[in-house]
Amino acid sequence: MKIRLIYLIGLQLILTSCSIHKIDVQQGNVLTSDIVAQVKPGMSRKQVQFLLGNPVIQHPFDHDRWDYPFSFQSGKKGAALERYHVTVFFDGDQVQRVDSDITEGSNQP
Repeated sequence: MKIRLIYLIGLQLILTSCSIHKIDVQQGNVLTSDIVAQVKPGMSRKQVQFLLGNPVIQHPFDHDRWDYPFSFQSGKKGAALERYHVTVFFDGDQVQRVDSDITEGSNQP
């Protein structure tokens, strides 16, 4: 009887350890529409860096462009990959314009 119980416990441990657990994968700066809306033309690079953080991509030949890509893949089965991209263009040390595909009121994970 005890041996049977030990086998059942061992089998249960083996079966539960075989389950696959996927984690959420987040890459890039987490930005919301509210934060991006605070970036205005005429702001300095330091002010933008304070609001948005360090840019993920700084082009080696175009120093007047900062890119902030973001992607989020949920660990849940069948979840879609979410991607956002914010680009800040400078003229010298001041913001010229901001391009963003984050919609108003959307909050990233």
